[in-house]
Amino acid sequence: MSGVRVSPPVPEKRDENSMRREVYPDPNASEASGSLSSRAKEGKDMANIKTYVEESYNELVNKVSWPTWAELQNSTSIVAIASVIIALMIFVMDFAFGINGGEDTVWKGVLGFFYELF
Repeated sequence: MSGVRVSPPVPEKRDENSMRREVYPDPNASEASGSLSSRAKEGKDMANIKTYVEESYNELVNKVSWPTWAELQNSTSIVAIASVIIALMIFVMDFAFGINGGEDTVWKGVLGFFYELF
């Protein structure tokens, strides 16, 4: 035994109006679920989907910290400038090595120079 202790999970707090779900299902519940009709199972699935959508919306609205308009503009300009710089670097490398050169081009690049030597 390594001597490491793991604390139990913190139970979720929910208000009385929201639907409750089991974090740890009851092992005996599987026996009872066999007696449920297919309609009851569909209703349970739809309730789980509804709960998921409600919780996702609540998290997006109340818990996510969204960037401000100024932060978005700053990030967008940084990405645009970096994209232009990288595109220019690739263009210069292609031109220098003669990747885009054809038969009728004047500059065949460094690779074209070596190909003519051998």
